[in-house]
Amino acid sequence: MQAAREERQRRDLAAEHRALVREVERLRVVAGEAEKLKSPTIIVYDEPKEHRSDATANVLASDWHIEEPVDPEAVQGLNAYDVDVARARCQNFFRNSLKLASIFAREQTIRTIDLKVLGDMFSGWIHEELIANTLLAPGDAANEWASMFCSGIQHLLDNSDFVISGVMIPGNHGRLTHKMHIGDPTGTSLETLAYRMVQRKFEGNKRVRLDVARHAMVYRRFYERFTERALHGYEVKYGGGVGGLTIPLNKKVAKWDTATRASLTVLGHFHQKFDGGSFLVNGSLIGYNEFAQTIGAAYEPPQQVFYLVDARNGGEKTVVAPVFV
Repeated sequence: MQAAREERQRRDLAAEHRALVREVERLRVVAGEAEKLKSPTIIVYDEPKEHRSDATANVLASDWHIEEPVDPEAVQGLNAYDVDVARARCQNFFRNSLKLASIFAREQTIRTIDLKVLGDMFSGWIHEELIANTLLAPGDAANEWASMFCSGIQHLLDNSDFVISGVMIPGNHGRLTHKMHIGDPTGTSLETLAYRMVQRKFEGNKRVRLDVARHAMVYRRFYERFTERALHGYEVKYGGGVGGLTIPLNKKVAKWDTATRASLTVLGHFHQKFDGGSFLVNGSLIGYNEFAQTIGAAYEPPQQVFYLVDARNGGEKTVVAPVFV
């Protein structure tokens, strides 16, 4: 028994010795690395190489429905809307769009704010319910919107040096026909006349270049390789499926790209701000209403979309931000 105990002690002592040897070796390595540490070396940055830093500020404007009221009691106080509120939100739209453009212009060369007016700026009388509920007749609503929008453009001119360019495309609410005329959706829309009023107001002003669309879908080029497709959005059929708007819209964009490829597709109509990478869906100025509540649409505050198209790589979409109104 004594011999067995002595053998165990010998083995334990040998194991402890081996463990201590390994620990000493590990500590020697750590100590060796620690000796290498010294005070951090400050690297002075070289001057950046010259590269293109210009960009275009872009703003989407759609689905204002300025004369369509929203009763706050009907939507649990989440929203309230009438012509006076529409005027106030229009002012916020132009003020905050200018603010965003000015912020990014501090670091980049931005000369232009490009406005994409994508329709449904007023509701019109396309449904019997609208005839009963709207606060202005269609002609009066068109005049009111034109005054509001011209005032906003004048604010941009008076408070910045930006050039104001853009395109104006009618939606489905401004139509003068019972159904949309696919062959001539712009010529049969009261919105087209309202757009002409805005265009004529700034005729001769070298800082304003607004085009009134002659077709429902417009392609425009920015820089060398960036092609933008703009439309209202009624062309995309969406019935509230499980996959949301993404699936039908991606399918449409893929089909359109087989004919004319676009770097970015911008649209409104759905009253939900969404950045899908290759497409941008605009929010709305009217905001959450009884219709959205009835169909179970998610609540979204009234907002529009601001984004930059940067000149690098021949043109690419970079910053996307909400324009809170």
